[in-house]
Amino acid sequence: MTRWTAGALFLLLAAPLHGQSMREFQASHRRGDARALSVHVQFSSGTLHLGAARPGDLYRMRLAFDAQRFSPVARYTAADGHLTLGTSAAGDAGFRVVNRRQLAQQASVMLAPDLPIALEIDLGAGLGNIDLGGLQLTSATIRSAASRTSISVSTPNPGRCTTLDLDAGASEITTDRLGNARCAEIRFEGGVGKTTLDLSGQWNDVLRVRAQMALGELHLLLPKDAGVEITLDRTLTTFRPIGFTRQGTTYTSTNFSGARRTIHVDVSTAVGGVVTEWK
Repeated sequence: MTRWTAGALFLLLAAPLHGQSMREFQASHRRGDARALSVHVQFSSGTLHLGAARPGDLYRMRLAFDAQRFSPVARYTAADGHLTLGTSAAGDAGFRVVNRRQLAQQASVMLAPDLPIALEIDLGAGLGNIDLGGLQLTSATIRSAASRTSISVSTPNPGRCTTLDLDAGASEITTDRLGNARCAEIRFEGGVGKTTLDLSGQWNDVLRVRAQMALGELHLLLPKDAGVEITLDRTLTTFRPIGFTRQGTTYTSTNFSGARRTIHVDVSTAVGGVVTEWK
């Protein structure tokens, strides 16, 4: 079992919330001498809000959870900078959603704005409201099983990011200014649903995007000043891009050769549609 450091603060309130099994939990930790973080957020049902904490905080979390089926998780190991936050199944309860209490669960997670962070998020059923702005991301993975998830990057990443991975099951994902994450590559894999990838933002040089969709609609929002090349592997998919010339399975924007920065998109989709829009 992980030993808690003296800088951590935990509070478990006994008063029930919205019924006898709902409980509230808070946890926080000061930054101290931490140099980097590897963060795993796991929240199987309910609404998750995630963003940047105040300077000096390592993290802050507040939960309202169904104590009959879940337990709060806040584990930090200073030796390797690994942090796990969220909920886990209580006993043999598993992650099935069986009543409205679980969907009424709430999680607010705030992470250090001034530390390099490798971030991993697992969402189950419910809603996700994730703002990566203000975080120094080195990489990020967001998995959404059956939820409506909004992912924004409100301010540019001050650090260097390798990959942003988005994995959606039967989910609806909307994004805003993913280019601000300044990741060298954005990878999306979707099962069933509707996804919007907004590739605008303050990034330089080359952005590579790989998108794989089984069934649904993929909407690409493209910055007007970027040169864009789209390679499409499709089966029963509609694609009618505006402002592109076609050569085989490759579509190139008319401004590609003279653009200061470029986006290279590889799309593989079976059934559905791909829509492009200049922003």
